[in-house]
Amino acid sequence: MTMREYNWLQFVYLLLCLFFFLLVQPPQAVGEDVGPTGSITITRHANEAAKAFAAHDYGKAKEEYRKAIGLSPDRLEFYYGLYDVCVHSGEWDQVAYALQRIFEIDPTKKQPLRAQYGEVLYHLGHYDEAIPVLKQALKEADLPQPKISLVVPAPLPEPEKNTRAATGPGQTGNVGSTVSAAIPDQPIIPPRTIMSAKEVNTFGLSFENAAHSECIVIAEYLGYDKNADVYYTHPPIANYSITKILKGPPLNRNLPVRYEFSDRVNDVQAPPGWKFGPDKMPKKGSSWIIFIKNALPRDGAFDTYQGSYGRQPATEENLNKIYSLMENSANR
Repeated sequence: MTMREYNWLQFVYLLLCLFFFLLVQPPQAVGEDVGPTGSITITRHANEAAKAFAAHDYGKAKEEYRKAIGLSPDRLEFYYGLYDVCVHSGEWDQVAYALQRIFEIDPTKKQPLRAQYGEVLYHLGHYDEAIPVLKQALKEADLPQPKISLVVPAPLPEPEKNTRAATGPGQTGNVGSTVSAAIPDQPIIPPRTIMSAKEVNTFGLSFENAAHSECIVIAEYLGYDKNADVYYTHPPIANYSITKILKGPPLNRNLPVRYEFSDRVNDVQAPPGWKFGPDKMPKKGSSWIIFIKNALPRDGAFDTYQGSYGRQPATEENLNKIYSLMENSANR
């Protein structure tokens, strides 16, 4: 084989290689953009998550964020979104996963997000771990630190597609001109503010969080066990009769409850001059919503959610609120 023939074969070989290279490339529409994520698919999953969150469809939002994370596991904003979605849906194991991944990707986020991590430990029932974390967060509350908004990211710009402008009666335009697809305005989700350790506990004083208790009942107050050892921090045992179980296992009709006087956030210590008396107890025969954090008694009595907050008058307003929360949870 002559040198000329060899060079010609080399040229043909290179042409074939180039042909097969172009053949296996994924097709991409003319003018189509991959968006800020570098991927059309990832951008669409992120947008679908943001739209679902705005529509309060937290289940779909979570799944879309998990898909986006699977395709781009190191983008912090996807974990911020997963965090906020699952806080709203009360899926604290997913919230913990989101925070742990944020800390792995960027360890500098541990200090400013310490209070949020303590909140997660609390809701997961890891109280021994939560207490020192929240205490440390409270100590660091006044330290200078960057502000982080844990919020579902706004929808990313959709990939643009070039299309030919339509012409017809009453329309103007030149055939062949390009028009960028319009991106509809998306609702802006207000950012979640960073809470101090005390604010984390205060945030827990809500029906939305109390509704995650293992047991919720409507009960009638009967009276309390009288003894000489009742103090502000040593409450009496109040006796209730369950009239309806809204959530949880079939408890005995007779319900002994540790009647705490503090909601564990406000007035943890007894107010000046406080003294126990029958006036500190509810009216006999009154009806109450009782939120029982754990459906197992401790020393013969049940603990209510966040102490005194776990006993709410069974008013029409409160009953409507709790029934609405439970209905929304069932339909999620």
